[in-house]
Amino acid sequence: RCFFFFTNFSNETKKLNAEIINSTNGDIIESISDSIGPRSTRRIIIKVTEQKDIIKAFIKNDEITYDNEVVLLPIKKEKLKVGLHFDNKALSEAIQKAVISSDLATITNKSPQVIIADKKLKKENNDILSEVIVHNATQALVVANSIAPDKEFSVSADLPLENGLWVADSNYKMPGNPILISGNTPLLSIDEDSEQWGIFYFNYTFSKSDMQRTALWPVLFYNILEWSLLRLPGPTSLNYKSGSRIDVISEKNTTKIYLKKQEPNAKPLEGLVYNRKITFIAGSPGLYELDDGEKKYTLSVNLCSYEESDLSKSESSKSLPEIMSDENMSHFESVKWWFILTAFILLLLHQWLISKRRVGYAF
Repeated sequence: RCFFFFTNFSNETKKLNAEIINSTNGDIIESISDSIGPRSTRRIIIKVTEQKDIIKAFIKNDEITYDNEVVLLPIKKEKLKVGLHFDNKALSEAIQKAVISSDLATITNKSPQVIIADKKLKKENNDILSEVIVHNATQALVVANSIAPDKEFSVSADLPLENGLWVADSNYKMPGNPILISGNTPLLSIDEDSEQWGIFYFNYTFSKSDMQRTALWPVLFYNILEWSLLRLPGPTSLNYKSGSRIDVISEKNTTKIYLKKQEPNAKPLEGLVYNRKITFIAGSPGLYELDDGEKKYTLSVNLCSYEESDLSKSESSKSLPEIMSDENMSHFESVKWWFILTAFILLLLHQWLISKRRVGYAF
């Protein structure tokens, strides 16, 4: 489902003439011709049947045009390949069920991108995004109602910590940084380095625990898979709010990435890649082309907040302060020198006054 909100920011009732279309095939999904009361909002709910469709909404009868259009690009990515390697059949089936229910991955041992196993395996390819190593505790410690998550880390931030038995090994020296802990016993940690995206270590005895029967189990594996998806080459999303971060994972041999708005005479913004990562800032609304060597991506930037569209407090609702381009900003280069010169003169005057002051007298 997709939600669109059309808001009248004036103090009078206004006529709304708008359309929501499928840009992929040009079909009109919804045509809106209605009146909206002062400071009121009309909500439209549509169903998108195809995940690859591009949805566009636009207002036809608003003379202030900068926020009259929204373009939503598809957000569905290809599913991850997850390889499972366990001697314990029951544990393997429980994890397989959680992985499949996430709808983010498929189970295959052919060129996997995520490996979940009961021991560290020798990598057969260089496309591994993450590993999950489940340590089978031998000296079990029963953990119940006392699990503390790292709320700053995405994998553990929103876990539903339901009542249940998490049986762990208190003597297990878990590598990496703990993200789930009970007392002094780490239950889940992540070990990251420059050569691989991350290894998750699980301190868990499956045969004596029952957390796999609670909501924590599928959510935890969903979070791990989603974390791994964000490590795939390319932008983390295709839709952005103006002013937000555009985080990109580059292809292996890329040193520079270019971001260019899809409009005539637009100049590309060049970014240098460090450790296969780069960040841009989403600019003015519109469609952008992200060029990563042989890979190219189309991104959409939209205005999405009331503050960006509500001009009722401005001097004139007909005028709009435009987003400054680099070319326009260059006209102000000479002006800044007047401020620098004025500040320098004031500094000299201050020094002269201090040198002339009488003993015991303060300016």
